[in-house]
Amino acid sequence: MSNLYANRTIKWALIVLLLAGTLLRLTLLGSKSFWLDEANALRVSHLGQGVLWEGKGEGYHPPLFYMALEQWAELGEDEATLRLLAVIPSALSIPLLYLLGKKLLGKEAATTAVALMAFSPLLVWYAQEARPYALLGLLGLVAMLAAAYLRNQFHVFWWVALMISLTGGLYLHYFAVFIIPLVLLLLMASWAAKQASWAGTIAILTAVATSLTAYWPWLQSPAMQRFLDIARGDHNYVASLLTTRLNFLPDANQVYLLIVFGGLAAILISLLLTYYLTKAIRKSNTFQNLPAHRGVQILLVIGYAAMLVLMVWPRGYTLKRQLILFWPVVLLGFAWFWPWQPQSAKWLTPILALSLLASLVNVAFVPKPDWREMNTFITANQQSGDQVVLEPSYMRIPFNYYNQDALPQTGLAFGADEAVLQELVAGNGRIWLIIHEADTDSQQRNIAWFDRHARLVSVTEFYKLQVRLYE
Repeated sequence: MSNLYANRTIKWALIVLLLAGTLLRLTLLGSKSFWLDEANALRVSHLGQGVLWEGKGEGYHPPLFYMALEQWAELGEDEATLRLLAVIPSALSIPLLYLLGKKLLGKEAATTAVALMAFSPLLVWYAQEARPYALLGLLGLVAMLAAAYLRNQFHVFWWVALMISLTGGLYLHYFAVFIIPLVLLLLMASWAAKQASWAGTIAILTAVATSLTAYWPWLQSPAMQRFLDIARGDHNYVASLLTTRLNFLPDANQVYLLIVFGGLAAILISLLLTYYLTKAIRKSNTFQNLPAHRGVQILLVIGYAAMLVLMVWPRGYTLKRQLILFWPVVLLGFAWFWPWQPQSAKWLTPILALSLLASLVNVAFVPKPDWREMNTFITANQQSGDQVVLEPSYMRIPFNYYNQDALPQTGLAFGADEAVLQELVAGNGRIWLIIHEADTDSQQRNIAWFDRHARLVSVTEFYKLQVRLYE
């Protein structure tokens, strides 16, 4: 009777958590402006598949998300409608994590993992962004779940699910390559725990091989060649990030090569550690008793609370978005310590309350660059002959999502040629210089030039954006 009651309790908890997590992801969905990458995704989706395969529209990502967005945009191109394409896979990930957790850890831990996922500020944030990361997380979960079922016996359905999720992930985002080591880590742990078979192992490896074969056409495409050219260049995105933000790797033209070799070494070490740690854990009563240890629980609560703060802090999004693939595994680890049982309530209740609060802060109070309000401000104060100038030039993409080329405009490179600047001042009345604070020239050369050669009328601040009016 007690088991029946517990099963009913878990069933209703899962229903409530799924509804709450979905509602949280829908809350204020269209309230924030599109930022650069969201507006650019819509622009790229309009270019067509041929352009994407040629690598002429977007150099950093495979085509699947843009192809999906192209079809989805037929429902509407407002912020809320386009972001629904991320809400749906994020919400679907909640029951999938339960199935994975139940298979690996049992019902109680799986229910806790669902609760942590439903209220996770990281996952809620990227569920409200018209980018591929929520879908990437879903495909990663499908692959892990399929591998969990395949590891000890072959089943056609799960083999196809693993192959499709891996192939879809690779065509969605280059970071999806890390789904493969996640699957291999699960397989290695299963062998150490004596829960794997040769038939299951062969099934998993053939699914991986098949997905890589299906990915071969993209590897041979001009788009992939362009990506590799960017990766080998002196000014690729990751190299610029490491050198300008972290002052790391001054000779960074080979940074991607270093990352690849470092990643392969880390994967190999992780596979070996996973095997030997799993074997040691199975033999250790001390480890099995860790969830009952008060000191361990206190450290876990402090660590999780610190992670919640970091996920809300409006910095480090380049790193945060890459964590989505691994975050469900992290949540399963915490869920093992906080199973959905009365004795775990004193630890789990405050954690879930903090998670919900952090997610609400992310949804309601953490802004994105406010292109919408900035455009409204300029439109309301424009005069005949005004010229909009954006630095850097690619910021025309989010500006024009809201402005639709209604105002004459141009883009400036950092430290633009003086003749170009003189032509702007001579050929126009007033100049609206829009600076994106996170991407602007650290030396402010264009601002300094305008300050010397034109009269600064006003400076208006929006989140991450500065509007300087000259005449």
